[in-house]
Amino acid sequence: MFNSVTHQLKLRRFLCKVLYCFRENVKERGIILSSFILFLYSIIPSLIISACILQLTELFAPEIRATVGTAAGQSNLNWFPTIIFNPVIESFLLALLVFTSLKLKFNVFFICAIPAALLACLHSIAQPIWGITVFWTFLLHSYAFQLNLTTGFIRAYLIIVFAHALQNSTILIIFKLQLFS
Repeated sequence: MFNSVTHQLKLRRFLCKVLYCFRENVKERGIILSSFILFLYSIIPSLIISACILQLTELFAPEIRATVGTAAGQSNLNWFPTIIFNPVIESFLLALLVFTSLKLKFNVFFICAIPAALLACLHSIAQPIWGITVFWTFLLHSYAFQLNLTTGFIRAYLIIVFAHALQNSTILIIFKLQLFS
């Protein structure tokens, strides 16, 4: 028999274990290794979320599905803004939002969720579906930045910039190869 409360508790325990493993693997390692671990924790769920959303839109809203790759001009995705410029600017904005949230003494969830939601909303301007797919990524980037802030702002910032650049590189390759079209 389906018990909603039991399933919610199991899901919560699972997410707590994932976040604990994430925290232990990202904190106090080298910048490149921490960035790569952060990238792996964020790209796999993001791709799963993207694939699910694309399947749902294909079933229920084919007119939206037809615009997913072309909203910002799939063919216009260039490597410089996608891999270098955007991660530097977006990660700096994320870092400032997390840093400000820490000064306001919000709890950990809000410190991570508010900047992630704001950046997801900015991504939704170009294509609403993108906002949904990047929320998880920005949530983890916020958490990683917060965890590594004790070792220095620049180090924490570089970790999320490199992970963001890896994430965008992967998405650029997927769009260029037209794997989601």
